Amino acid sequence: MTSVWDLLTAPVNAATNIRCEDGRFSTTNHKSFYRQHQGADGLTFDVGNQKTLANISALGQIAHLCFYRENHYTEEKPGVWVNKGLAQTEQINFALTIDGQTRQLCQADHNIIVDTLADAIPRVQHRYLDVEVTEIPFCPISGDERKSMLVVPLYIKNITAKPIRVAPCPPRLFQQKYSDQQNVLAKLSGGAKVIAPNATACCSYVFVDPDCYDELDWLTEDNCDRQLIATVSYHQRLFSGLQQGENGISTSLKRAAYQALLSLAMNKDGQIVGANWGSYPAVARIWNKDMFYVSLPIMMLDAHLAKQIILWFSKYHIKPKGTKFQGGIYHSLGNTLAPVMLAGMYYQWFGDVQFFKDQPQLVADYAQLLQTIRNDTHQPHPVLRGSEWVSDAYALGDVHTGSNICLWSACVGLAEIYQALGQSTQAGAMNRYAQEIHEAIDSFLVVKDKSGQHWLEGRNVDGNYLSVSTRGYEQSIHDQGLIFLSYMIKNHHLSLVMHDGEESDTTMAPVYGFESKDSPVYQHTMQFAGSNLNPTFVEGLQGISWGEESGTTFPGFITLLMGHASDAQDFEQQYKYLLALADLDGSWWWWPYGLQAKYGDVLRNFGPGKCGWASGMAVSLLLTQYYGVSVQHGALAVAPMKNLTSFCWEQARIGRWFVTLKVTPTTITIHNLADQAIEVWVNQVKHPLIANETKQFERAKQ
Repeated sequence: MTSVWDLLTAPVNAATNIRCEDGRFSTTNHKSFYRQHQGADGLTFDVGNQKTLANISALGQIAHLCFYRENHYTEEKPGVWVNKGLAQTEQINFALTIDGQTRQLCQADHNIIVDTLADAIPRVQHRYLDVEVTEIPFCPISGDERKSMLVVPLYIKNITAKPIRVAPCPPRLFQQKYSDQQNVLAKLSGGAKVIAPNATACCSYVFVDPDCYDELDWLTEDNCDRQLIATVSYHQRLFSGLQQGENGISTSLKRAAYQALLSLAMNKDGQIVGANWGSYPAVARIWNKDMFYVSLPIMMLDAHLAKQIILWFSKYHIKPKGTKFQGGIYHSLGNTLAPVMLAGMYYQWFGDVQFFKDQPQLVADYAQLLQTIRNDTHQPHPVLRGSEWVSDAYALGDVHTGSNICLWSACVGLAEIYQALGQSTQAGAMNRYAQEIHEAIDSFLVVKDKSGQHWLEGRNVDGNYLSVSTRGYEQSIHDQGLIFLSYMIKNHHLSLVMHDGEESDTTMAPVYGFESKDSPVYQHTMQFAGSNLNPTFVEGLQGISWGEESGTTFPGFITLLMGHASDAQDFEQQYKYLLALADLDGSWWWWPYGLQAKYGDVLRNFGPGKCGWASGMAVSLLLTQYYGVSVQHGALAVAPMKNLTSFCWEQARIGRWFVTLKVTPTTITIHNLADQAIEVWVNQVKHPLIANETKQFERAKQ
């Protein structure tokens, strides 16, 4: 899609669409459970650029519009200690006067189709008897520059045999009184026009962050189309070249990546200031753990955003001392280690050693943090470390498995950065520490039972994991962490032979490099999570319960998916359930099922909103484990999942590589599109590719 004409004439996206005809809603997506919903209440097609987030309704109304402000500390939930400021408004409608008659575009008195372009930004098509009006809302992105604004161009086509006069109605700046509509500057670009038969004219509504009043006149009639194409091109650069048959996975990956991107928040000066649960709703609270998983694919895809994210986590990763919660390193060990893990992943993918040379204090701080953890003599285990919380739920046991996998990942990542900086002694020390952690996890947190060898949720240092007392958790304020597990607690005890659905660091172990997806302990852990041996598994919903809060929690579905990762055909069959659970805009909701729900009886906007956490997990796992694109020994590795038949990724820009990948049942072809030589890792062997060279490799026998 390289022109506005391409955007206007593109066929309706079959996977993400909703239609309103004669006041009734329908869709051509026959995979989604949400097709059964009679209405469109709560459904939004979202658009943003981190500085701005807008949620577009099924009738084309701007249901919500948000700009982001600075951070401040709070003392509220165990998984939240930082908030961000918001400037918000809502319910912005558009209207046109056509030959003297006013049309309210958001009224269901004409046919409306909402879908997505490039599996990213929304498109709203209004079809009257005399005109076709197409809205393409976008938040400008050009290179690494973003604007704190939403632009809604209206492309108006005259489908009659005579000229018509069209005048856009100015945006309403208030409803009933002056103070109603606030926190946005609104202007109209383009006035009344006479449109010839079969011709198209454009006008644009521009909504600007009041803090950026000097940019109100930045967008003009002359440059609107150019900015729209630049924004679409940004999203196309990420994934548009990825194509794969009809199984829906490549489209789902693109929508999950878009969800992850729109979860992030940036202030007007270009600094990351946190994240939301997902692309809807915008909230002041920042759950650090949600933001971490949202950020994982960004470390592979966008260096500019990745660096800003690392800087944010480096400032806010440790809960300060408080009165509700003591805070400190072990308040949430996984969150504490987040910036080190992300920094290691960023270096692995982009090889950007200059960033760490320019930020020497980061490496020094990371080293001091890991040294403090290693030298702590007050911990219950000589190598493994405790953590009180994962996010809002407890990190159960004296030592928690996922949190210690994070510790290993942080050490390995810092070791790679040290090596790149020429500090081989420090790199060696970090790698030895990582090896100690890995061996301790293998010996202490792996058990063997009916499901084979698998990880525990956690374990007490006395070795107990079958019947662990909950007395220590049953205290004022802290007992809220048990509401997710209340049905498992019997006589103040519970078993740690379980998977709570949001223990996502064990699920992400192959992405971190801790274990192969094909290792017995990983596969048994994932398969255990999706079996009746796991007390949190809900067989009727084929998901993992979230206690007193909801029937299932969406990260649990990603865990269950990875229990099918030994074979692509099995994996693709399981993925059909994730496609069914996606709403008509392609998004996953945090809690798609209510309590006592039946299979397929899904809800919209129940609880925390859309799920960036699961989206970030899915993108990272699909890229590295299903399509098999990862980094091995400093080279771009391509090792598709067993029995994955074929895919093509044209002009893939991933990390520091620019390549075209083509996979068939028997071959892997890699074309180096960069102007310098690269190395690729195929069939456990490193191969050089000079600039613009193509090589074909036989796929390993499976």
